[in-house]
Amino acid sequence: MTIRYVRSLLTRNKNVRSLFHYWPVLLIGLVVAAVAGTDMVATIKPAVPPKIKLRNPPTYTATQVLLVNSAQNPLVRTAITSVVPKPSKISVLHNRGKGHSGTSSLTAVPQSPSISVHAPDISVLVRAANLYPRLIMSDQVTAVRTKMFGPSQGHIQAAALNSFQTPTKYRASSFPMIEITATAKHPKAAIKLAEHTSAAFEAWLTTSQARAGVPAAERILVQDLVRPTKAVSTGGSKLGLPLFVGFFVLVLFAGIAIALGRLRMSAAAAQAATAAVNGDVQIPLADGVAERRAALDAGVGLVEASRVES
Repeated sequence: MTIRYVRSLLTRNKNVRSLFHYWPVLLIGLVVAAVAGTDMVATIKPAVPPKIKLRNPPTYTATQVLLVNSAQNPLVRTAITSVVPKPSKISVLHNRGKGHSGTSSLTAVPQSPSISVHAPDISVLVRAANLYPRLIMSDQVTAVRTKMFGPSQGHIQAAALNSFQTPTKYRASSFPMIEITATAKHPKAAIKLAEHTSAAFEAWLTTSQARAGVPAAERILVQDLVRPTKAVSTGGSKLGLPLFVGFFVLVLFAGIAIALGRLRMSAAAAQAATAAVNGDVQIPLADGVAERRAALDAGVGLVEASRVES
């Protein structure tokens, strides 16, 4: 938009001229519109600058998914081969040689191990996935998280994947996976809370297994399957109505500015009409026309003076 276009717009459009002339009214309207729209969703405390606090701030949730697994990793195989060694068989050896008539001795005979092939069983992992959410939300895991990362602000909700629970009904999950949902007032806080809770539970589980003397081959493992990368906002105040109210207030002040401009133009037109009736109208002439008119008037005056002298 060029300066020439703005000048032409001010010349042709009376309403735009009024808005430009009464710009302080528009400025006041903009301030009132901002205050009116903001007051609908927040509390404004007078200060420099003003302190604004949302009445219904949004909350942010971040989700992390854990996989309950074992050292055998049964989720990625179709069969598990088990080799069970058998103890040696004790047999009686009769000595019939010369000098050993009627004597016998015991000897151990090695036995071939038994080999079995069976489908992987993940029922233990599924049961653990349905039990572990209660442990994740327990005070013990919370204490470990606080010790590892310090105090956290927010709320944790853990559940087995696709499990369902109401006050009167519970449906267990069929998958060895756990969802940890962290809720906080800020996106980064929600993401950190989910990650820290997962790390604290893994540390607590490993420590508990070590204290119980569980062999490494028999331990249940918890692995990060999906890490949170962003938080989703929920709730909060809707901005549609505040924006509409602010726009309505701004249009109202624009109408006041246009009305003042029309009143000013009407007053100027009435003053011009009154001056025309009283004969006081003076039409301004261009510079060249005014000089020519003055020269002609001076010439006429000289001619008339010469006639009088003659």
